[in-house]
Amino acid sequence: MTTSRPNILELHIRHFLHEAIERGRTKKEDMKRNLLIQLSSKILSHEKDVIIDRCKKYLDELSNHLKKLSSTVVRIDIESTSRVIIDVSGPMGWLIDEIGLAWDPVLDAPYISSSSLRGVFRHSSIVIFTETLISSQKLALDKALKMARFITDVLFGSPSGAVQPPAHISMFCLTDAYPVSAEPGSSLVDPDVLSPHYSLTEKTFKEHEVSPTPIVFLTLPPKMIMRFFVYPNYRISKEIGKAMKQPYPESLSVILEKISSSSDTSTAEKSCKECIEILKNIKTEETFEQLLKDIVSNAVSNIGLGGKTSSGYGYFRIKSFEVGGEEW
Repeated sequence: MTTSRPNILELHIRHFLHEAIERGRTKKEDMKRNLLIQLSSKILSHEKDVIIDRCKKYLDELSNHLKKLSSTVVRIDIESTSRVIIDVSGPMGWLIDEIGLAWDPVLDAPYISSSSLRGVFRHSSIVIFTETLISSQKLALDKALKMARFITDVLFGSPSGAVQPPAHISMFCLTDAYPVSAEPGSSLVDPDVLSPHYSLTEKTFKEHEVSPTPIVFLTLPPKMIMRFFVYPNYRISKEIGKAMKQPYPESLSVILEKISSSSDTSTAEKSCKECIEILKNIKTEETFEQLLKDIVSNAVSNIGLGGKTSSGYGYFRIKSFEVGGEEW
């Protein structure tokens, strides 16, 4: 009979609560503050190098397997330029103030899920293609959005319940992102505080009656480098490999023609042909590789990942973008 190994967070919370009760320090706010400080500065800062090393080994092993499956694998490193909060319903820190952080229970490390990456890449792709189609083809906004969404569905898959039926599953697959580097002297996570002034339960909206309530939570710090991989669906791996260094209107047209010929729905076939005609009129030397890099850069630098992006959280910059390479 096997038992699961408790992670760092679970073990430390058990120890902290036992110690606090033994010493009679059970005031709620003091316990939460002290727990967060100990988690970020005493525990996770000491374990930072161990956790990062474990993530690197996992990503190296994953890279080796991906290169056996696909002729083209893109390794992307992104560096946080602000604090980052991913998955507020996640387990890390949720027990403290019901604001969590995405935490991998197997690697015992923070991470960004592939679904979060895919969602923001879809948004970025729609924005880029809409702007391109409006500027180059003088299309109306609704027509440009329709075409941009269809091309994005081809690149990153159709969401469940989409009005436009999916032509096929996502052209690109993504892995989760894990930390591979952090600023020397920093912790793996940083405590932060949010102070809501108004309470809907108490229905107090007058300035002289409000009582700010500090809410403490954990974030990923700036200058942390996260790594993930993008690789083509195995069904079109060879086509993507050839397309990476070619102008993307031509490359996408070839791939859309293949999808059109194998499509089971007349709607998807019609949309493919319509997109091909529009792409033929886009004059650019931008390669498929550069297009993918632009989508990623716009997503992480301008749109942001995770929560509270409108408050300045969740922004990154591309640290490295490498296609293939045995030197990995």
